[in-house]
Order: sequence, then C-alpha cells, then structure tokens
Amino acid sequence: MARTKAHYRVSVLDLINAGMLAPGDEITFEPRRGEVYRGQIGRTGELVFDGKGFPKPSSAANTLARASGLHPRDSRNGWKEIKVKGRPLDEYRGQLEGPKPQAVQAPPPHARPSPSQPPAQPPPRTSLLELIRVHLEEVERRLAQRIADLSADRFEELVAEFLTRQGYSDVRRVGGPGDRNVDVVAAYRAPSIRFPIRVQVKHRRAGPNIGPSDAAAFRDRAGGPDHTLLMVTNVEFTDGAKETASEQGRQVVHLTDGKELVRSMIDKRIGVKEGPMGVLDIDEDFWGQF
Repeated sequence: MARTKAHYRVSVLDLINAGMLAPGDEITFEPRRGEVYRGQIGRTGELVFDGKGFPKPSSAANTLARASGLHPRDSRNGWKEIKVKGRPLDEYRGQLEGPKPQAVQAPPPHARPSPSQPPAQPPPRTSLLELIRVHLEEVERRLAQRIADLSADRFEELVAEFLTRQGYSDVRRVGGPGDRNVDVVAAYRAPSIRFPIRVQVKHRRAGPNIGPSDAAAFRDRAGGPDHTLLMVTNVEFTDGAKETASEQGRQVVHLTDGKELVRSMIDKRIGVKEGPMGVLDIDEDFWGQF
C-alpha cells in the first residue's frame, strides 16, 4: 500500500524541536551484522556519518549500505534502521505523530449518511503547544526528583542558592543549638529599606506533608516584629498549615512549597538550562555542586 503524504510531515528536526532528540546525540547504523557505522545528529537535523551530513535517514542508510558493498537495489529504510539511544528513529517519529487512525471501510450504500449529514472529522493531530506542555511537565518532574534525592543539608544549600539568585542579599546558612528553628537568614533590599528574613527549610524524601504544628512551632520560636518568616519545603503544606501560617492577628509565615519552588527555579533557569532551539533540560553542571 502506498504511503500517505502525512507520513512524511515529521522530520528529524521536528523531533529536535519537540525535545525528543538533541544535536550531538549519537546515531548508529548496522548495514550487516557486526558492521556498525557511528555518527551524530547535526544542529539542523541532518545525520552526520564520517563528516558527511545526510538530510534524510534513508539517504544516509542507502549510501552507507552501498559503501559496505551491498547491492544498490537493496533499498534500506533509514527511519527503521538508524538508531538513537538504542531505539530506531521510527519509534520517536511514531511517538510524536501519536496513534495512527484505524482504517475505516466504506459503509454499504444503504448505510451511508444522507447528503445533509456532515462528514466525519479526522482525529486532531498533536499540536506543538501540547508537545511543549508535555515536555515542560517532564522537566518539572525530573527537577522535583533531583530535589527529593538531596540530603537535608544539601537542600538547605539549594534554598540558600535559590534565594541568592532571586535577588536576596546577605544569604547564609545558620543552625545548631539555639537556632530557634532557623536554617537560613537573608535580607531583601528595597530603596533605603532592608527587610531581614528568617527561613526554615523542610526536606522530605517522601511525605508526610508539612502540617500546622510545623508552622506554629516555627512562628513561636523564630517570630518577631523586626523580621519576616519564610518556610520552604520540597513537598506540600496541608490546608491546616496554610490556615495556621495566615492566622488572623498573628505574624504571617510565608510559605513556598515544592511545586512553587520548582516552577520558580525553571522561570529563573536555576538547575535547568536552555539547549538547542531553546529546549529546556536539567543543568548537570549546576547539580554537580550538590
């Protein structure tokens, strides 16, 4: 059966733009058992073998197969035979295209709709915005996992770095006997004004969430009229904790939960970086210091 034109709408560059592949990824092609060509993906989606770029996977596969002495009439499908990270390019293309619609047989004449009935609409294709949303959610998930894997001390260091990059000054870790539940101190400077801040950092590898007793204990021990209180966690605050933190007539405890922390880090490019075509990814150099 002849292939439809829609099958050719996806290119290697499309896979790069969707964040599924990246320039520099290693590619392999094995025209015959034991004979492996290795190359990489170029910046504009070309496949580079031995310094030569090929605009399409099948042109690369056929050229390399002929170089290996195989008969030119033995056509090779580069999408199925060239692999990235152990998976054929065709699998990435299929993932981007989404499930293929099932072929529908024409109904018998007596079952066909009348001319007044509207024709059936084809299933919608995945939009670029949807692909970006899915990729961003994956980056958020991976970033949250990196934070969860930290020790309590390393999380305090991360929060101190986060506050520094957010524009706070005089940021330093404190602690030890008599620390009054304060892990980090900082200051926020406005014109002619300096706001001291006391921060308690709560790290959880897996539950429970931060409850009202945690918020109350922090306020009772660290509260005072001359500074602001802030609690930062990588999990969530319960509804009771939120009510206690904003209790009327008491000093407010400002709360930053895990989701807000992750999204702020992404917005400020803390722990993440922009790769080719602006695609976000984890910044391994940043996490190397933790």
